[in-house]
Amino acid sequence: MTTVLACTDLSDGSDEALRQAHTWAQRRDAELVVVHVVPPVPISQALLSLVGADTATAMREHRDRCEQRVVAQVTRVTGRPPDGYKLVVVEGTPHQELLRVAATHSVTLIVLAGTSKHVVERTLLGSTAEKVLRHSPVAVLIARPSPADGEVAVASDLSDLTVPAVEAAVVEAARLKTDLVAVYCLSVARPFSAAFNPAIIIDDKTYAAVKEAAEETLHAILARFGSSGRCEVVEGDPKRQLVAFAKAEQVQLLVMGTHGESGVTRILLGSVALAAAHRAPCSVLVVRHHH
Repeated sequence: MTTVLACTDLSDGSDEALRQAHTWAQRRDAELVVVHVVPPVPISQALLSLVGADTATAMREHRDRCEQRVVAQVTRVTGRPPDGYKLVVVEGTPHQELLRVAATHSVTLIVLAGTSKHVVERTLLGSTAEKVLRHSPVAVLIARPSPADGEVAVASDLSDLTVPAVEAAVVEAARLKTDLVAVYCLSVARPFSAAFNPAIIIDDKTYAAVKEAAEETLHAILARFGSSGRCEVVEGDPKRQLVAFAKAEQVQLLVMGTHGESGVTRILLGSVALAAAHRAPCSVLVVRHHH
């Protein structure tokens, strides 16, 4: 059985992570694990002794309160009863504990919130999300409110490294019963713009030929998984153009690929995937390519 891990920091933003993790688990008949990491409380033993308490007791009571709040949040957002998922409340550094719990439960997908109304929460959440994205050996979903009837888009650099992302996108488009579009960013400059763009300079005829070849390659990659989805070649920096494409096309899920071996000591995430995960207006699924 596959396992989906949902992370909550009890903020408004984590409602969306719980909601989407719940849906992903339902669609796959997967187990749902909900994790809340309690940061260490900076209260000294000397201060606690003044009120007749000790650090261990204070932390236990704090964890109990957090657990009650998480149960209430999960029930409110998903409707699941307490026995409908596994709850893990631990103390420690958020990204380290999330990855540890994911490894312990053989998780195949980690779901994190991508939005929050509060600046402080957004900063903390962003820091945790980025570290999980960089070090997770399994797929990560950055959950944001997204157009319910939008397409699934997958970014490809035409190499085998992004093939797992294409396969995942084909599967998700079928599950969501929506269209699939594969996107390739062609970062070149034609003569008239060469002074403003340091990319490779090619003439219009060569550009048209390269674009056509890229479209054919995208179609061939999709065909490997039985998909006849739409293919788009856009010009410009992938970090900007993928986000712009997702916004303009009202995409509901953007799928990205990256590569690397498992292990929390490795930095695995490419800069394009990281930029899209931070800035895309929709949910972003980052899929690993393992050698």
